[in-house]
Amino acid sequence: MPSASIRSGTDTITMNQNIYHGYWNKLGTSDLVPNAGHNVKLSDRASNVVQAIRLVSAEGAERVARWEGTVANAGTYQVWARWPAAPTHAFAASYSIVTPGGTETLTVNQRIEGGRWHLLKTITLAANDNWQVELSDQTPGEVVADAVAITPPLSLADHFDWSPTLPGAGEYAVFAKWQAAPDRATDATYEVTHSTGIDLVKVDQRHNGGEWRYLGTWSFDPSQSPKVSLLASLTGTVNADAVRFVSGDAIGGEIAYSHTDQIATIQKLTDASGTLVWDRIARPFGETVSISATSGVEQNLNWTPY
Repeated sequence: MPSASIRSGTDTITMNQNIYHGYWNKLGTSDLVPNAGHNVKLSDRASNVVQAIRLVSAEGAERVARWEGTVANAGTYQVWARWPAAPTHAFAASYSIVTPGGTETLTVNQRIEGGRWHLLKTITLAANDNWQVELSDQTPGEVVADAVAITPPLSLADHFDWSPTLPGAGEYAVFAKWQAAPDRATDATYEVTHSTGIDLVKVDQRHNGGEWRYLGTWSFDPSQSPKVSLLASLTGTVNADAVRFVSGDAIGGEIAYSHTDQIATIQKLTDASGTLVWDRIARPFGETVSISATSGVEQNLNWTPY
């Protein structure tokens, strides 16, 4: 139970030392003057541990990230926050939402659920009202000021999940397919939950529609509930068409590597082991003499002169 002797008397602050250990914890702000005999004492009336005390000038001591804006129309709005997750990040990051109606402070755990939009609060604003969101660093751990958004009522927390039934643990390549459109998100985010964690892959769904697009290769274990989630976006709609898992054993049989000449005409294809599976023999000016291929291998990309 620390007690702080300050200019106008003594304040007693109770702290729970079973939590927040290893971090600097703010006890309070006091008005101090030089040579006045100020001190901080820790009572031994409980099983207390003395590690360190630090005095920091209050001027400029707190660092704050600030987002602000003005709404054009009266109505109900939702305040969202997003952060990358990491074990060293703050588990009680403090966001303050400031409106003409007052200030409300909320805490979030920035160690988990990174890369997603999280609803902080629903607020009501009049036309031309100003709003402000502040994130303070006065909390144990690292505070990350990634992004804040204020929107009319919608669910940025929406997501579509694919939970595969895999035959066994191992390496799998993940592919996604979507229908492209001009109003699609430029940063559609696929959240891949695999054996060693979570990775985020962003794609532009305005382009490359109707094709299987490679997201990456990860280790998956059916007992660990693997999944891929497509998250909502502020930049446009997202299209949850399909996701495909291809085992490592099958990848080599499905992917061929092209070898071209000096004008990018494909001359040969090899598989993952380097074995030749398609071969084109041509004359010096490009006329095909012969094509040989392993059964089931086709190559239909032809160069057309102009």
